[in-house]
Amino acid sequence: MQKEVFTAALLSAVSLTAAQAQDAPLERHIGLSGHYVEADDERDVDYGYGFSVLIGHQLFDADSPVYLEGIFSTTSLETSVEGFTDFYQYQLGLDLAYRFGDRSGLTPFLFLGGGAIYDDVTPDSLDATEPYANAGLGLVSAPLGSWDVKLRGDARYIYDWFQDGFGDVRVAFGLEIPITETVPPPPPPVPPPAPDVKVVEPPPLPDGDGDGIPDPYDFCKNTPPAAEVNECGCAIGEVLQLRGVKFEFNSARLTVNAQAILDSIAKTVMHYDAVQAEIAGHSDSLGPEGYNQSLSEERAGVVRDYLVQRGVAANRLTAAGYGESEPIADNSTEEGRERNRRVELRIR
Repeated sequence: MQKEVFTAALLSAVSLTAAQAQDAPLERHIGLSGHYVEADDERDVDYGYGFSVLIGHQLFDADSPVYLEGIFSTTSLETSVEGFTDFYQYQLGLDLAYRFGDRSGLTPFLFLGGGAIYDDVTPDSLDATEPYANAGLGLVSAPLGSWDVKLRGDARYIYDWFQDGFGDVRVAFGLEIPITETVPPPPPPVPPPAPDVKVVEPPPLPDGDGDGIPDPYDFCKNTPPAAEVNECGCAIGEVLQLRGVKFEFNSARLTVNAQAILDSIAKTVMHYDAVQAEIAGHSDSLGPEGYNQSLSEERAGVVRDYLVQRGVAANRLTAAGYGESEPIADNSTEEGRERNRRVELRIR
């Protein structure tokens, strides 16, 4: 009976946590930094310095590595050429950034974008606003202590179409401050109440499916003939698909949302301490069969290890990979391949 109640509770936990993960807010942040400019030799400028303010917004969904960042910068370009004065730049633009990894630790990123630069020069008649393009790379640190603030640094090449065109290199360092709306953690799933079993007397009691469990105590009254059943009269081998448990592309690294789902599953599994299960990993048919087999085994092992780290007894869980050998959908379509890339919990 405990296995059947466990199955219902686990399905509830998976559905609730997956739905909440889909509703997770998109990340937003602001950045403040100072920068140093190694100017194009054709500018007759020694160096430049200034500061920048940016605001970033995650695109698509809470697992997306793609961000849109708007940036405003002001730069003073210093010159020691006799007869020339220093001049200034004011920059406004947009960058499309791609961040690698799960963003919980040191995170590298690439970006590409453009906008407009106002060059304030001497004489004033040469002042102009021209387009620019830039590309670069950077790093964002893990949160500092109990704060959510992170360190951020980047280097970029900027091509400015002012006059004949100039190419400058700019290095920046500063802070990134998250401004994402916080979402309270979901409450733990409430196990369904144990069914109220009515004892019928006197015996003998009817057993319609012949599985050895009298009908009043049989929760699965149409069990196939010769099927091995548990004490509740249900077939052993219930299989639960862990929807929402996904991995980063071509790897066994869990996504942030998958970790949240597994946290809830671990609490449910620990509540039913008599239940044992196998973590089964599956893949689609793209790529070499041997590689798919190895990847499915590695992913199943990662899920098992994660649940053990969250408190589930290690002797209650095993892990196995089945590669592309057990499809549940057509591998010739993208939708079918996505369904085949799955992780299951097989109750024993």
